Order: sequence, then structure tokens, then C-alpha cells
Amino acid sequence: MGFSGENTTHCQQCLSLNSSSDSTTLQIPKLHDNGSNWSDYEPRIQKAVGSKGLWRHVEGTAVAPKPYM
Repeated sequence: MGFSGENTTHCQQCLSLNSSSDSTTLQIPKLHDNGSNWSDYEPRIQKAVGSKGLWRHVEGTAVAPKPYM
């Protein structure tokens, strides 16, 4: 099942993060094994993960918290 030409709003193979009033922009189609839908997947995953404040973890720029002593 491909995503080419499909409306991902009703996609059954999507990750859906509904933390925003504009939830359709947070529906992320499953990345195809061959990466053929990367151009659609990349901006959506960045927005979804960024909306949760987690993009710095993906990039590897998050700073570990100092231990509580």
C-alpha cells in the first residue's frame, strides 16, 4: 500500500500526534522501506517531534541534566 496520491489525513499507516488544534499536519505517513516518500515524511516528522520539544534529542544537541545531589 503506497501513499502516492493518497490523502494522509485518513491514512491507516500513519503516526498521529494530536497535541495541536491543527492535527492534520501532525499525521505522519509511515516511511517506505525504500525511502520513496522521504520528501513528505521529513517535514512532517520534524514538525511533530518539534511540537513535543524533542527535536534536539533527534539532532543530538540535547544537554543531559545535572545529577541531583
